[in-house]
Amino acid sequence: MRKYRLFGIINPIDVLLITGLLLLIWGARILAQPQAVEAQGGRLLRYTVEFGGHDAGFYQRIEPGAYVYDGTHGWHIGRVVDAYYRPFLADVPDLDAGIIRRVPIEAGEDGVPMEFTYIVIEAWADYDDYATTIGEMWIAINRMMYIRSTHFAGAGFVTHMEWVEEVPND
Repeated sequence: MRKYRLFGIINPIDVLLITGLLLLIWGARILAQPQAVEAQGGRLLRYTVEFGGHDAGFYQRIEPGAYVYDGTHGWHIGRVVDAYYRPFLADVPDLDAGIIRRVPIEAGEDGVPMEFTYIVIEAWADYDDYATTIGEMWIAINRMMYIRSTHFAGAGFVTHMEWVEEVPND
């Protein structure tokens, strides 16, 4: 059966199958990696994401310098600069005064102390008259974000944004 072999040694169909398999493996590896969509230029943006209702001490598990990724797309969206907490607050009706008061809650229903966790993240961002973006990710105050790192994952709201440094355009 040397009739259907390339140079009498190699079967062309086997070569095509092996090439296709290698391309498939290469494509799967590229798609499995987190997509780095950080902006190449622009300005350094520092933004804060608030996670509500975590157990006390959650903020201590978040290490500064850790990379943060978008939880839905896997895009790299910055690095952790700081993490801090504030007491967990809830809106409670004050029937005597006829108003709703925001009061600290010492513990959840299961008796575990609760707190708000704030994660401060820095990333290079682009901006124009319409939006502030980190790569393709749109960032805005009160926007819900699903973020993850090697130390934490969850959903939170952007509560603060500030420009840290501007890169001069050449």
